[in-house]
Amino acid sequence: MTETEGVIKFDLKWHAGPAWQGPEIEVLDRWRSHMLAHEVLGQIPARYDGFGFGNLSARVSPGFLISGTQTGASATLGPEGYAVVVGWELSQNRVTARGPVKPSSESLTHAALYEAEPAVAWIFHGHSPVLWRHGEALGLPLTDPAVPYGTPAMAAEVKRLSREAMQRAGILIMGGHEDGFIAFGGDAERVGGRMLDYLDLASREET
Repeated sequence: MTETEGVIKFDLKWHAGPAWQGPEIEVLDRWRSHMLAHEVLGQIPARYDGFGFGNLSARVSPGFLISGTQTGASATLGPEGYAVVVGWELSQNRVTARGPVKPSSESLTHAALYEAEPAVAWIFHGHSPVLWRHGEALGLPLTDPAVPYGTPAMAAEVKRLSREAMQRAGILIMGGHEDGFIAFGGDAERVGGRMLDYLDLASREET
């Protein structure tokens, strides 16, 4: 890889605080288990220099709930594994968050999607070499390969492609983020179901 996975690149203003106690935690943890089982989220020594990868979020007031940075090695997270992003400035590369952990390094990208698409309530970001290779052939939008993750440029790319992705499958491929994809929409079960469907379709392309 030419970049270090999971490193926070934005200006983070984080306040340690109590864990979120809403029902979103159970939904996120359940889909996180599916992602772990399919190895599109986790921490595997042979991948990405051993750094954790993948994250999930849910829209809440006053921002969004997101899994903490470098939590991929944990089998389960529970409330203590999530942060609440309460503010962001995409052009200034700035995120404000609170909670028991610091937010994911992909928080800026999640913020861009929530800002661009009011109907989006859930975002699942994973890493699949197979889907990354075949996503474009499956008709999924692709971000500019020259744009790296966790940057204002990636946030802008995601915003640019968000409507196209929503009109298709609600999934886009991150061309400049090795193996990266984002699934998103208004209903967690549909988002997760589409993600699993496309992982299966991409696997069939390999044969």
